[in-house]
Amino acid sequence: MKWVSTFKKLVVEKAKAAVAKAEEFAAKAMTFAAKVGVVVGVGVFGVTAHAQAAGTVDLTSITGAVSSGDIVTGVLAIAAVLAVAYMTIKAAKIVIAFLKGG
Repeated sequence: MKWVSTFKKLVVEKAKAAVAKAEEFAAKAMTFAAKVGVVVGVGVFGVTAHAQAAGTVDLTSITGAVSSGDIVTGVLAIAAVLAVAYMTIKAAKIVIAFLKGG
């Protein structure tokens, strides 16, 4: 039965490594999402400030070129990646707890 104990230890080590990698990936994804949010926020602020300074500005050429569908798809894709990362972390922690017998 010593091999069972050794196998459990090996699986726990690998699962902990996988959790660490998933947490690192989630942190990187959150950093990227924050950077994208800052860039979009700065862009909106700049356009708003310019429009207020210039009075009335026709922005149809700019707004016609931007598709909100692409932005929504990108935000949902980032959310899906984060959800999968967090689910993977939770599942690995459940497996580790199961293998430890707790």
